[in-house]
Amino acid sequence: MFPYSDVDLLLLFESEKLALASKDAIAAFLRHLWDSDLRVSHSVRTPAECTEVHDRNIELNISLLDQRYLTGDRALYAGLAEKLPRFIQGNRGPLVRNLAQLARARHGKYAGTFYHLEPNVKETPGGLRDHQLVCWLDQLHGGRDGPAPELEAAFRFLGRLRCYLHYQSGRDNNALSFDAQDGIAELWRNGDAAQWMREYYRHARVVYRAAIRALDASEAQFSSLFAQFRDWRSRVANADFIVHRERIHFRAPQRLEVEPELVLSLFEFVARHGIRLSARPSSRSNRELRACARTSPNRGPYGPR
Repeated sequence: MFPYSDVDLLLLFESEKLALASKDAIAAFLRHLWDSDLRVSHSVRTPAECTEVHDRNIELNISLLDQRYLTGDRALYAGLAEKLPRFIQGNRGPLVRNLAQLARARHGKYAGTFYHLEPNVKETPGGLRDHQLVCWLDQLHGGRDGPAPELEAAFRFLGRLRCYLHYQSGRDNNALSFDAQDGIAELWRNGDAAQWMREYYRHARVVYRAAIRALDASEAQFSSLFAQFRDWRSRVANADFIVHRERIHFRAPQRLEVEPELVLSLFEFVARHGIRLSARPSSRSNRELRACARTSPNRGPYGPR
């Protein structure tokens, strides 16, 4: 929990009839929480509603991945806790699909990049929501892989940053404004704001790349469930590159060993069609671009002319 983040609260009733009969008590309880300065995002559900896929309410299904008992009827909660693993196991495909759609839409809202002058440290690509996305996808796949050390370091950096923004604003503010950048650089004694932002982008890049890898791998695993989203842009493929699931891939990656300049054609292809690189071509292109720079006859004393 962060200092001024809202509290996601599930009020669980055995039946819809009992929930309706408790309408006044629920309203009084929520007013008491608000009067206690808690920002509550509540949901009133039955166990049956919690164990069905909600295509139009993705957040409900996903939030149950992190559920924990607070107070009340333990037997009622135990019944839900027993059903949830079977529900998740039996509906992994639809849950992954809905979560991926939600994440892709959020990335699109921010132009699919973590490079923003005044980023939102929670929602912008590479922010805390992407770290949560990686953890959720890992849970949906049975927790096969623990978070990488660099991902945990990025989380600690972003978490510390969000706490600062909350305490400075006295509210749930996640916008890293220019004034906040100056204040943080001075408080943390980490150079000027520009130097500090380079560190922010370094951590955001780690989180964003982990999120994209997790999304690509999850969508590939459940490709039959994503058939309706097949990329029409695959028609722009040429002799050097193919497009699969809105990502560019080399047709023959081994050609880079003898034709490092092919990476320049790759960048031209990206600029012309507006399609992003897959993770593997991205890492290979960075390597080969450095090789091009070292061998270019037009290289000056400070880099390529």
